[in-house]
Parts: sequence; C-alpha cells; structure tokens
Amino acid sequence: MKWSQYYAAQVPVTKPDKRQVISLAPDEGRQVDQAWFKALLKVTTVKSGQGLARHNTVLTLALAMYQSKISQQRARDVLDVFNSNLHDPLVDREVVQCVRDAYSGDYRGAALSYVQGLLDQWVPNFSGKVVVGIGWHKFAKPRAERQYSHANEWRNDVLALINRMGGSAASVAMSTRQIQDELGISPASLNRVMKQLQATSQLKRVQRGNQPTLLTTVTMLFKSAMVSRQAQSQAWTGYLTTLVPTVGPNGYEPTVGTLTEMQAVSGDSAPPWVMETRRRTG
Repeated sequence: MKWSQYYAAQVPVTKPDKRQVISLAPDEGRQVDQAWFKALLKVTTVKSGQGLARHNTVLTLALAMYQSKISQQRARDVLDVFNSNLHDPLVDREVVQCVRDAYSGDYRGAALSYVQGLLDQWVPNFSGKVVVGIGWHKFAKPRAERQYSHANEWRNDVLALINRMGGSAASVAMSTRQIQDELGISPASLNRVMKQLQATSQLKRVQRGNQPTLLTTVTMLFKSAMVSRQAQSQAWTGYLTTLVPTVGPNGYEPTVGTLTEMQAVSGDSAPPWVMETRRRTG
C-alpha cells in the first residue's frame, strides 16, 4: 500500500509480535506522550459496536494527535497502521472521516471521560496515571500560537468580514476566493464553515452564475431594515410637517411658511389637514 510506504519513510516502525508499533517523538504537554495514549495504540482487540468501540477509539486517538500538533496526514498514517493491526478493522473511509472530524476545529483534544472509558474497556490492566494534557481542556492557547483555528473562530471571522464588507446593504457580492485571501482560510475549511453558517440560518448565499455570490447575514438584514425604516420615518416626518399644524399660544398655528404657501397657491384659508382631506377625496 502507498500509505505504508510513505509512513515507513516518515515514522520509525518496528514489528514485534507481528504487529506494527508506532513511535512518536516526545514533547512535554502533548497527549500522545501520555501512557494512556501509548497503551490504547497497542490494543488490537477493539471490537465493532456502539459506544466505546472502534470508531470512538480511533477518534480519541486522532484527537490526541490533533491536540499534540501532529499533522493531519501523519495522524492518518498512524491510525491506518493502528486500524490494520485490529482483528476486526474499520473500513478505510471511516478512519479518514475520524481524522477529519478530529481536525475540524470543533474539539481541543481527547476527553478524559472517553479515555478512561476506553481504558476500562480495552486495557483493564492499565496501571498508569490518566493525564489528558496540561490545561488544554480549560485554557485555550492564543490563536496566534495554535497550528489550527477552532471552527467557531472561523465562523466568527467569516461573519465579521461579510458584515464589514456589506456595510448597511442587505447583501454583498463576494467570491470564496476573496474570503480566502482576506482571512487566510483554506478552501476546505471555508466550505465547511459556510455550510455550518447556512445550516444555522446565519448566512444566506445566492449563486449568480459566473458573477460573485451574493451573501447576506442576519446582522446585515437587521442593519439594512433599520436604515430603511429610519429613512422612511424621516421622509414621512418631513411630509407630515407640511400637513400638521403646530400648537401656539393662540391654539393651532400652521408650520411657518408652509401653510402660507399652501393658502397662497390654493386661495383657501382652511387648516392644512382639511385641505389635505379635500385633496384626497376630490
């Protein structure tokens, strides 16, 4: 297999007991350096089924590698080896999907509850200390220090960019290429983020053939509606000032200049609201 040839060139592999054993360089604070990760990686008896079975085991190992800043390609190679060592392995596409999910940015690393459950199920004699990392589950590193951005951060970035470019308009024409260049996001990540935003009704896309897609967000619609409503209100207020009299010391008095002009043109001395009623009813 091509992946095994690539893996052999990248990662030291030995085969005691006819099983491939993966070795990863140590680094303080990484989940892949913990005893539980190494113990799970040696298991070959994980079975199919719901709950703490093959899928969750592969996903947990993938999350540990994501937290440890192992590249996505290398994580896939490691898990291909792990899966091939299982007595009842997953199909390849399920391993690929587990890695994609782990590196989607929706998670920060393997969860303690899953790690403990998998150990109880598949490594009952495990005697090491279960440590899931140094602070990853409570404190996220600053974004600039991380290799991958979390999905919610990309969603916020995309929405902020579209809202900024749209201003007070109800929609803005932007291509995916423009968004990628502005944010430095990969095409695959952007496509995933756009789908997530559409699924939660935070974003609407209108395709226009070869022209840039029209994008609309909830914020843009709200701002546009407020601007439109304010403009209509101002126009209506301006119109009413030509019709409604003001209240003065002697009772109702016409708006300065307006009533005089209306009366001069019409030759009618009736109040403006009476004049308007006549005009409307003919």
